Parts: sequence; C-alpha cells; structure tokens
Amino acid sequence: MTLGFGLVHGFGFAGALRALELPRALLAPSLLTFNLGVELGQLVIVALAWPLLRWARGLPGMWPAGMLWASVAVAALGAFWLVQRVFWP
Repeated sequence: MTLGFGLVHGFGFAGALRALELPRALLAPSLLTFNLGVELGQLVIVALAWPLLRWARGLPGMWPAGMLWASVAVAALGAFWLVQRVFWP
C-alpha cells in the first residue's frame, strides 16, 4: 500500500515539475531533493512528537480514551481536507 501511495504522489509531483517546464536534466534531481526534504520533515515531526506523546500517555484519562478522540480528530481533519480538495479545487 505504501509503495502505491508513494508512486501516485511521485507521479503527481513529476507532472507538476513538467508543468514548470524545467529542463529534462533537472527533473530527477528535483524529485530526489524534494523527496529527501519530505522525509527530513517527517523525521523532524516524529522527533518533536515522540516525547510529547510519551508524556501525554502517562496523563490520567489520556489512554486509551484520549488517544481515541485524538485519532478521531485527525481522521476528521483528513476527511475535511479530502472533501475540500476534491470539490473545491
């Protein structure tokens, strides 16, 4: 599933780069540096969130009910963004 998700996003970004009319020689380096930046950003988010989530897990009432509601909030936000991008481009 991850491979398919990554391929779809990679092809979408490649299409966006082509629309910028970059020289063909810059397409691969542009994709590589963009993806490295995305991965680095994800690592930074995990590094910041990990200690916070470990701390929050010890709070009374946070586990499992608090995590459930946090997950529901993230899913609702994702659904909102999906609807927004599909129906209001």
